Amino acid sequence: MVILHKEDGGREVQVKSGDVIQVELQGAGGTGYWWYVTNLDKTRVELVSEETKPVSSDKKLLGGPTRGVWRFKAKEPGRTELIMKYYRVWEGPEKAEGQFSVSLDIK
Repeated sequence: MVILHKEDGGREVQVKSGDVIQVELQGAGGTGYWWYVTNLDKTRVELVSEETKPVSSDKKLLGGPTRGVWRFKAKEPGRTELIMKYYRVWEGPEKAEGQFSVSLDIK
């Protein structure tokens, strides 16, 4: 499994067909902003799961930071880009406040 964080954005990542790529990104709970996968090349990469976890173990921290965990499976060999944008769903991706992307080289 390859685990990627915000600071890995812009990198080229080499994986094998069948490998799992886990992306972990932090968001601000309660603001309406969240990370959304955009233009996923479904012939090369499959979104397997997505979950949200609180960053703090303090359950009383309403609206606090949260961590999103996405798991993708590499499929067909080739090159593709994995892009995620941070925006409010009602404002749309054109008003994104952030972006995470990596180039995938699938062998």
